[in-house]
Amino acid sequence: MRILGIDIGSRSVKAALLESTFRSQKIVAFVEQFLPLSESPPPPDVISGALSSALFALKGSADRITTALPGDLVSHRVIELPFTDRRKIDQTLLFELEDLVPFPLDEVSVDYIVASTEGKTSRIITTHIYKENLKNFIALFQRADINPDLITTEPHALFNLSLINFEIPVRTAAMLDIGHRRSTFCILHDNHLEIARSILCGGLNIAADISHAYRISLEEAEAVKIERGFILGEGVTDVTEEQVHFSDVIKNALSPLVREINQTLVAYRAKTKRTVDLVYLSGGTSLLRNIQTHLQEEWGVKTQATRLFQLYPPGPGVSATYETEVRIASSLGDAIAALGQVRPYHINFRKGEFSARKTGISSVARYKHLLIAGGIIAMLISFDIGAKYFFLRQDLQKIQSKIGALVTQIFPETPKHILAAPPKLKAYIGQHISDQQLAIKELSETAAPGRRAIEVLGSLSESLPGLEVKIDEMALAGKKVKVSGTAESISAIESFAKGLEQVKFFANVKKGEVATAADGVNRIFSITLDVAD
Repeated sequence: MRILGIDIGSRSVKAALLESTFRSQKIVAFVEQFLPLSESPPPPDVISGALSSALFALKGSADRITTALPGDLVSHRVIELPFTDRRKIDQTLLFELEDLVPFPLDEVSVDYIVASTEGKTSRIITTHIYKENLKNFIALFQRADINPDLITTEPHALFNLSLINFEIPVRTAAMLDIGHRRSTFCILHDNHLEIARSILCGGLNIAADISHAYRISLEEAEAVKIERGFILGEGVTDVTEEQVHFSDVIKNALSPLVREINQTLVAYRAKTKRTVDLVYLSGGTSLLRNIQTHLQEEWGVKTQATRLFQLYPPGPGVSATYETEVRIASSLGDAIAALGQVRPYHINFRKGEFSARKTGISSVARYKHLLIAGGIIAMLISFDIGAKYFFLRQDLQKIQSKIGALVTQIFPETPKHILAAPPKLKAYIGQHISDQQLAIKELSETAAPGRRAIEVLGSLSESLPGLEVKIDEMALAGKKVKVSGTAESISAIESFAKGLEQVKFFANVKKGEVATAADGVNRIFSITLDVAD
């Protein structure tokens, strides 16, 4: 299957043709058609003309066409609902949005994804757009004789990049695509979308500030930015005053973006107690020299480029350069939205009154697709057993995914290769159960005379109410007990230790060293004590 992902930016129209097979995906073609440079958005007829030119340059057909709504046309809201049933969510969502949407609900098109569930609570990320704006956006493609059958949003397209082939080495990461007029930002935790944002700041701000600072045209400023733009890092010496001034102009132009994202990171950390450990950069403005170091210094978070060609090999017709690699991210994310593996995280505004009845680039291509579809149907009929096997295998993969999620909740340190192999996973869980049963047996057999292990646990729990202390491990050896755990503050540890001292058959309560946990917030502690007769 060939999927054409189209990204309409304010500086260019980008189109990536992705070829997907059962086992792999590769980029067959990529075209970028630049729009006239201006401080105001390009008019619709200019965009439609660029779409036609881009598709003509591709010289190929696609089975599906996907695109994304510009970030300044949509709004995202996070809503929590006290149930997980999809039908209940569908029935309730519009009522929840009624006070959050500035338009009458019958004038708004809404879609959503279930970002995560915890117990009976669902965390929903909703996206809505004024129907008139959606209608005008679709008209851009109709003028170019294009009929996209899937319309997502820029943050969701960026999120799509993390869902196929992309292995993030940390649990919490962010993706930032710095475009010309706007930038797209999203935060991911355990491969789930947590925050989606569009920020009206990008490369145009830099070009405009250079133009005003040096009194040159916008076109000249854009060329200067691309060819000689740079940002000086902290502590850099042996530079001229002019270089410092030029760097400061660019820093000031980017400061709204830096400030908005920093506020988002702080708010996210305050709400979830989690920190973003890595930010992936893409978009044309991310090519600015030393921008990665600058953003890393500003946010205190490791920042690196989004490398996609090692995941999606470029075909002979694609320029395999670093510049192409970072520019292709948005349109490639649009194309990935049509893959079946992404469907649970699907946002698509081609539904209801805006559904696409036809798909393709031209009428000839559409008839060709009908023939292909007929052939596929005939093949499925002929190989019914194979088809059933395929779908049963998909169901098995979904079940394995759910089991893996449940196992990682219970045993967070479970290696990925164990989760991917059911026999190994079964043995791994069995070993953990055996270890725990052995530990329980040892606890009951080695506690001091007259004080069984269950009494020790009860006495410990009496010291916990009201304290934000979590016991991770307790070891007993004769009359010696060692307790290890985490607490939110040193004062909580002190209070816990004093509580233990009040237990009548605990003696010699001693605190060990207190260290800062990996999250930078909690404290790791240990306490030893004797169990008296």
